[in-house]
Amino acid sequence: MKYVFFELILIIILTALMVLLMDLDNITIRAMKGDLSMKLSDKLYNILKYICQIALPAIGGLYFALAQIWSLPYAEQIVGSISAVTAFLGILLGISTYNYNKEE
Repeated sequence: MKYVFFELILIIILTALMVLLMDLDNITIRAMKGDLSMKLSDKLYNILKYICQIALPAIGGLYFALAQIWSLPYAEQIVGSISAVTAFLGILLGISTYNYNKEE
């Protein structure tokens, strides 16, 4: 039981990485043309934004609440890990938004 939530976090992180890899062709083509700025496709941006703004905070809040009620283990560590991943994704999205707005 104690590893179920670690596995859930890992699945979310791997899903986000898979989505990034799906856009790898687009990134590679831009890099070959000399465009090294980090810009995400609209689809990838929207998926990562949903994960970052809705899914991860909801999962973290849910686990923390249930951990307090049911005395589940590692509440602070799991919620802290989710918060770190959320912050990292937020930074990636911020860089992408900055590069997108800089071109307009």
